[in-house]
Amino acid sequence: MDPKPPMPISVIMDARTGAIVKNVAGISGSDEVWFNPGDQRYYLAARADPLGPVLGVIDAESQTLIQRVPTFNTPSTSPAPRGTAHSVAVNPSNNHVFVPLPANSVATSICRNGCVAVFGPPKSESEGDD
Repeated sequence: MDPKPPMPISVIMDARTGAIVKNVAGISGSDEVWFNPGDQRYYLAARADPLGPVLGVIDAESQTLIQRVPTFNTPSTSPAPRGTAHSVAVNPSNNHVFVPLPANSVATSICRNGCVAVFGPPKSESEGDD
């Protein structure tokens, strides 16, 4: 048996034809994926990623993983304990990303009973947006 876990992979598929467009390395285990036409990116609620639950960002044009944001840091022996972030939504007008975080999340000190994390692009990418 190979001691190394397999490389995490997500698939971009043409929903009209079912054809696999691209295998994107570096992230897997998504419960929900959101395409944002505002910034041409896919956002993945990868709660079962082998390296731990993350919000993943894939650039739709280059079809590459550009960011992984941890969605919890609670010590655990399993990669996805109960209550991991499994949803994501994005406002295409200002590209703000919304991820509900459970009470056991990285933000425990500020949202003890769970909350919704809001992520935004750097100011240079969103000049003038509210």
